[in-house]
Amino acid sequence: MRVLQIEDDSTTASSVEMILQAEGHICDTARSGEIALELTRTSEYDLILLDIGLPGMDGYEVLNQIRRAGVTTPVIIQSGLVLLKNKVKDLGVTDCLLKPFGRRDLSESIELAVHDNGNQR
Repeated sequence: MRVLQIEDDSTTASSVEMILQAEGHICDTARSGEIALELTRTSEYDLILLDIGLPGMDGYEVLNQIRRAGVTTPVIIQSGLVLLKNKVKDLGVTDCLLKPFGRRDLSESIELAVHDNGNQR
């Protein structure tokens, strides 16, 4: 599976990349919303992991722009912020992971996203 991780914290980004690679996934990481938007325009992903607390353009705006561009890829929010679940559910978010999260939490969330996306096809 090809995953786009949108995360500005280098420690979190590296940890998640290692987990994803160990499970056989390909992971691209964008450190800002602007880079993420460019990547979603030029590449296709099976899953997007999105941090809300990004510098400049926050994750809500990134998600909003991704959806307006017609990208229907499943999105899992990974954030240290308490989220307004209704706000992100309206934008088609599959799941939310509260930082810090472990490998098992990430794996279960990915499995849920893949399963839900498969049922929608």
